[in-house]
Amino acid sequence: IPVFTSNSIEMKAITGAQSIEFARVYLEHLLQSWLPSLGLKIRYRNLESGNQDTRKVVRRVRMMAFHGKLMIEAMGADSVEPACVVTFDHSESECKISCSGKNRRLICLRVGERGNLFPSHDTGTVDRRSAEASRQLNKHPLLVTSQFSPFLSEFGSILDCWLHRVLSPTVFVSKNRDLTTAVVQTLKTSTDGVSFILNVNASFYKMAKSLYDDQHGTVSSANLRDDILSAQGDDRGLVVVELLCPSIDSQMLVRELIEDTPSMTAYSTSKSALHKSGLFFIVHVDGDVSPEIESRASYLFH
Repeated sequence: IPVFTSNSIEMKAITGAQSIEFARVYLEHLLQSWLPSLGLKIRYRNLESGNQDTRKVVRRVRMMAFHGKLMIEAMGADSVEPACVVTFDHSESECKISCSGKNRRLICLRVGERGNLFPSHDTGTVDRRSAEASRQLNKHPLLVTSQFSPFLSEFGSILDCWLHRVLSPTVFVSKNRDLTTAVVQTLKTSTDGVSFILNVNASFYKMAKSLYDDQHGTVSSANLRDDILSAQGDDRGLVVVELLCPSIDSQMLVRELIEDTPSMTAYSTSKSALHKSGLFFIVHVDGDVSPEIESRASYLFH
């Protein structure tokens, strides 16, 4: 009779010094991969990450790298000397990024909703599509009350991060149906080259193919994961997905799809995995937002 033994492996989230070291290494990796020819030297002061959710640390580091990249590109090739030093000075309330060179630059970012980083001053958006969407949202009849002012001042930066594939995926969660409707309507008229999958009720529509689905085609195996793959196409284009979650159970059904990892199923290979760069999930939630959805949200507005 064969005898089987099992070993238990306990996994814990990184915290403290490990979290800070992870943020440092990941930030270097992003900048070196986005600007490989510059030979940048990176310096840190107070690279704060604390005992936060790792998802929040990843999102913030990506934003730091994105704004650092934009600053370096704005300096121009002649101003970026070989082995120039990029300094990140991060605290609980702000992040300062500076770069040595002929035209030394300094930008200040404030820490806002969900720990996201936003320009301290109204410097506008990076992408023309973000600028047009922000302009339309500011005039949208469903968003005329003052309660939407914080959202309107920040959402353009979130759109920049989606359009430039900084967040993977971008997840906007709200309990306000007027707001999610306004965002969908605005993106449809302001963004070109984007595919839309709208009005998906997570309580009724399958999120992904199951190992136990009918293999002979007598029962529909339509599912959102395959819909997204089809919309992305071979070049993994930009896709907006509107999700409706009328219950806590439906929120549980979408949590894997909006997670910051490639989506795999029983049939997946490396080629058929759903990669989430360029995906923008707009999630409307009825009732309380579950901790699982809240931790995955790039931006949350009740």
